[in-house]
Amino acid sequence: MFTVFAPFVKEILDYAWTIAQQYNHAEVTPTHTLLAMLKHPSSSYVREYIASKKHLVVFEHTLLTQLSALPALHTPLPAQTEGGYAIDSTIEMVIKEAYTEAKSHNAEMILLEYFFLTLLKKVVFEGLDYEEARLFINQKNAELVFQHQEIAWGRQGAWLSIAKGLDAMYEAGKTTLKPYLHQVYHQSTGNIRLFVLLIDLPTKAHKITIELIEKKHLESAKEQTLRFLNHRKYPITESFLYAYDAQEWTKFEILPKEICEATEKESFSELLQVDFEVWQILLKEKPNLEKK
Repeated sequence: MFTVFAPFVKEILDYAWTIAQQYNHAEVTPTHTLLAMLKHPSSSYVREYIASKKHLVVFEHTLLTQLSALPALHTPLPAQTEGGYAIDSTIEMVIKEAYTEAKSHNAEMILLEYFFLTLLKKVVFEGLDYEEARLFINQKNAELVFQHQEIAWGRQGAWLSIAKGLDAMYEAGKTTLKPYLHQVYHQSTGNIRLFVLLIDLPTKAHKITIELIEKKHLESAKEQTLRFLNHRKYPITESFLYAYDAQEWTKFEILPKEICEATEKESFSELLQVDFEVWQILLKEKPNLEKK
């Protein structure tokens, strides 16, 4: 039984709500959702299919025209809260039935592509066809299977262990930073990189990234991480690479205007005052991290 959606689906719905806010619409509709898919960097297969049927600029203009025709509220919508946001009945059905679509593909996780196919089942978009789209996405099956394996298997245990431990620290008042799981897909390498981002809630500032990798990909991961940090949007203070198969850490110290060279097997966080390597051993002995 599938228990989770890929994080990309949640990001799509978050972005669709942002679009709804811009138009002062009361709820997320299929049009908001499909427009959000066109804009999301992980939806390359969705965009590729749509581009094979429609000119993307023209199609996007059509969606924007449909949004402009929807009724708008007279008062501004509140920002998204912990309670989430409103979705219409069609999107609610798509969320529920995406499980069935993923199952028909023998998938281990509900990826964005299966969410998109379910949307096409429920809504008619001119020029797009469910059966054609399904055939197109099936041709990408090898890449999708690889994504399932990367998300759902090898890294999952280490990923959740680190996240739960950090969350226990936050709940116990041992750090003011709340962990947030994030996933980035690199089209150039086909790799999925999972980050644990610690967020300072009042400012939404990203302070630490912890990236999970296989040891054999360490050198390429260093290069990718340095490029990521060089173009960072948020004020990251520390960054770690964790080789989950070898249980080894690599740390980057991030200075205001430059990035130092990586220090091998360094696992101490200045910001949290925690040695992740030692903390990981304690976590195995006491998985719930006693809240003192």
